[in-house]
Amino acid sequence: MTLDEYTESCERFSDETKQWWGLDNKLHYVAVDGDWRESTDNAEGGVHLDWAFHKTKDEIKKTAPHEFYYEFKLQAEQAVDEDFDEKQYQNLLRRFI
Repeated sequence: MTLDEYTESCERFSDETKQWWGLDNKLHYVAVDGDWRESTDNAEGGVHLDWAFHKTKDEIKKTAPHEFYYEFKLQAEQAVDEDFDEKQYQNLLRRFI
């Protein structure tokens, strides 16, 4: 997923949830394959986008680059901590390319 795809997913998430009162803290709200999803375990390895809840498009465009790269940093640190194998590293990198 590119930064532009992530930003578009965040904008769509914000728009489609604007009538919601809040988010379920037991769920993960993630960008996957150019869209967003709710997940109980984030087994698909999506990129978190709950920060975009009730944000304007301008706020999202300003904040998305930082959040995208911060999420990459967190997942890369997890990969090191958990001693990912080559296939797991490839999957991680594909999420952000």
